[in-house]
Amino acid sequence: EEALYRASKLRHVGLGPKDVTTAPSNLVVSVSVGSVRTLQPLGVADDTWPQGVPNPDHPRNGAHALIVGWSGLSTNVRRRYQKKLAELAAFVYPEPSP
Repeated sequence: EEALYRASKLRHVGLGPKDVTTAPSNLVVSVSVGSVRTLQPLGVADDTWPQGVPNPDHPRNGAHALIVGWSGLSTNVRRRYQKKLAELAAFVYPEPSP
């Protein structure tokens, strides 16, 4: 399951990539909001304090967001955008080995 957090909002409360993990096997990747918005009609919308998440009172949830704009896209177009998002992503936690 994926979760999306705004890095600037995490930093504002003193949190970083490790703080959004909920299991030792979690990986954290980064994609800028601007990069997401280049894939119109996709965009990013804040979704602070979502319901039904593990540890709902954890401060990371104040930085929760959603990638929006998927509705109405065909399966093929959706997959194409998902692939482009994956290509834009950079691993940030755990830090990649040199």
